[in-house]
Amino acid sequence: MARNASARREVSSRMQTVARVLALLAERGADAVPHGRSSLLRHLTGTHAILERWGQPAHVRLSGLLHSVYATDAFAHALVDPSERALIRELIGADAERLVFLFCSIDRRDLFSAIAAAADDLASTVRLPQRDHATPIDVTPPEAGELLVLYLANEAEQSASADGSPGRWLAQTSQLAEWARVRATVVPPVFEHGTLRIERDDEVHLLSAYAAAFADGGGPDATALTSSRAAQAVGEPLVLAAVATLAGGDAVGGGILARVSTGLLNAWNTPWDKRLSLDRWREIAAVAMAAASADERRAAFIAERVRAALRDVRSPAELHARLEGHGVLAQTEPLPPRFAAYVAGLREDAGRVTLQRYPGLTARPWHDPASFPIVADLERLAPEIARECRALHAGAFHPESEPIARRGNWDVSLLYERGLRNDDVYARCPVTAAAIERHRIVRGPAGLAYFSRLAPHTRIAAHAGPTNLRLRVHLALDVPSECGLTVGGVPGTWTPGRCIVFDDAFVHDAWNDSDRERVVLIVDLWHPDLSDDEVALLEGLHGHVAGHAANLRSYWARNDEARRAAP
Repeated sequence: MARNASARREVSSRMQTVARVLALLAERGADAVPHGRSSLLRHLTGTHAILERWGQPAHVRLSGLLHSVYATDAFAHALVDPSERALIRELIGADAERLVFLFCSIDRRDLFSAIAAAADDLASTVRLPQRDHATPIDVTPPEAGELLVLYLANEAEQSASADGSPGRWLAQTSQLAEWARVRATVVPPVFEHGTLRIERDDEVHLLSAYAAAFADGGGPDATALTSSRAAQAVGEPLVLAAVATLAGGDAVGGGILARVSTGLLNAWNTPWDKRLSLDRWREIAAVAMAAASADERRAAFIAERVRAALRDVRSPAELHARLEGHGVLAQTEPLPPRFAAYVAGLREDAGRVTLQRYPGLTARPWHDPASFPIVADLERLAPEIARECRALHAGAFHPESEPIARRGNWDVSLLYERGLRNDDVYARCPVTAAAIERHRIVRGPAGLAYFSRLAPHTRIAAHAGPTNLRLRVHLALDVPSECGLTVGGVPGTWTPGRCIVFDDAFVHDAWNDSDRERVVLIVDLWHPDLSDDEVALLEGLHGHVAGHAANLRSYWARNDEARRAAP
């Protein structure tokens, strides 16, 4: 029990550190800095995700989240000035910051040359020049191993041609993996743990065969895609070979290739062919695995649909869309168990206005604001958000319409009102709108985003929100001291310019006993326990219901008008 509690505390501490790093990146505008085909923020978080998948030590994972913030030999934009090293050291620890500093301050070619010159010397420290400083810097053997892993993850996350198709980088990075195998604390699970060396000719052969699969109209050639040594390194060529083998009538062989390809996709945790997401590549592979485990009739049906999808296919996205259109992807994509249980509640009462509570979500009244990246964004922009709120015209506010008992006046100005965006308020509050749109807010029928004003000497009676799918963020804009709220029997209050986060599915009340108005910005977030897939499914479900309801209202209105017009 004590070990479990200690592990939970460690995980919680690690999550809080990551949240603080993400808050710093948001504050420094990493999402607005171009990097490759996306943003610097996307690249940093993607590199961190790869290192997590590779089971790297905590300080190596954290270094991945900030690895280029001081600027590097290949990326000139310094998100953080090197004079602020103490800030980063306090944020992620000395070991992680040291790795970030080494990654940014030395030229990788110098490191690679030094390792190549003494490939069998695993115990000596190497002295390397710093790019922008006269003083050389020492790199220990463990640091060299960790840097090699970091360079490998960095390359895998970003390397691609301009359209996202595979670039030429496997041969070079297989050398990094070979060097890292004898130096890194945890060897990455790619290139067969550093034992698979790819030569440039092998990589060129693979790239040629892979491009031909989408170029000549004949579809993928399984033999060509699997005949080079490089085909053992990444998953996508084997995915194409798997579906081509299935289409040729060999469901068992296709299933074997699909299982191997899925293992490689999972090992990299980032696509080699970035024209499709990792999840979509897995979905294509799953078609072949489903056929391999199906009965003969079902396997033949899937193979026939795959043959049709491969005919004259010109891109991975087109292949995925065709397989989806032919109805074979849906057979391989089970619903997340919690979502399935949630929807199964319709069997009990199909007429209820809201579904039952979503199963398996953490339930506690108050949550740590530092765990939510949106909090740092809102608190940083609080003065501008407050100015936008004050500048709203009187007509932008109206009494809160929810049937919640109150004494006094409670007015709101809505940005999002359960699926409907208020374009007038939205346009008048561009800073507020931009801040909330950067995060995983509830834009559909399950959530709200609005300014809330409590008049002096107003009390809102105890009530509870309709769903546990969301958490509610309050940013305090103007809060006198005689204000407060209670959530689940636990009292709390607001601090001007700061955020609180609570679960409004718990019974809660609020009051303003002062002589001044209390003003807060309220934003609903998807519950952090929900996966991105669950959120996508919930948004699709809620959007479908809302759209269907709108169509019905329009249909009923037209019939009513026709009845009134009838003689």
